[in-house]
Amino acid sequence: MQKNSAAVKGSKGSAALTNGGPPTPSVKTTALVIEPIDSWYDASQDDDKKTDSKVVPQPSTTVSKTLKNLLKGTGKGKRGKLNNLRTQIWLAFDNASSSATVLNTIINVRPSASGEFTSFAALFDEFRVHGGAVHFSTWATGQTNLIVDVHGVLVYDPDDNTAYTSVTTALAASQKFGPFVITAVTDSSVAGSTARTAAPLPTSRTGCFVFKFKCSPGSHSTTGNSQQVVTGNWCSTNITNTQGDYGYIKPCIDAAGSTVTDMKGYLMMDVEFRSRT
Repeated sequence: MQKNSAAVKGSKGSAALTNGGPPTPSVKTTALVIEPIDSWYDASQDDDKKTDSKVVPQPSTTVSKTLKNLLKGTGKGKRGKLNNLRTQIWLAFDNASSSATVLNTIINVRPSASGEFTSFAALFDEFRVHGGAVHFSTWATGQTNLIVDVHGVLVYDPDDNTAYTSVTTALAASQKFGPFVITAVTDSSVAGSTARTAAPLPTSRTGCFVFKFKCSPGSHSTTGNSQQVVTGNWCSTNITNTQGDYGYIKPCIDAAGSTVTDMKGYLMMDVEFRSRT
């Protein structure tokens, strides 16, 4: 028997007729090759990640002197302690005498009278005053003379708050500024019998007198004093604004006829704070 074969082609493939049997489909297959991960993974893609990563520095055993000071009293099993703080505290004053009387209003060297003191008291246990300076100017009102010539003196007293009544007596003090002269010229166009205001002449480039003083490092007795004096000692910050005096600024300016003498200025105090707990 002769074998006949014929090819039947279709759109999706072909079939062969063999020995007159049923057509056998022919399927075209494509091999799927799975490559190992190492063949397509590009390790260079990690370069950016390596660049952006944070480098943790190795701990250093070297500590700067400044850091050591800041860390004083700290560490495992210890409570932190603030270092001493030395700063300036300022108070303003404006005093005037009665007509034809001595100007001798006392100025207390009292840091607790400042509004800033409360903030320091919240951080520190004690304070003391090393010294300070008084910046002041003076003038006279009600003057009928053309030229005013008034003498004065400023004294620092570490423990006595008794006012001076005489410039001569005040000049015996160890820490003083003076005698100084309050000289001023009034308006000459006003009649001599008319009260005038004597404008003070500048005494420095700022127009103010400056009296610098130092607090004694030794303790002072407060016997007979109506106020608390702690000059030379550390004082607790847990006080009211009427306590903790480190002496007194005691002006004494002579009277001049019917003149009312005015004194205005600022008291600067050199204050040190410390923590004991």
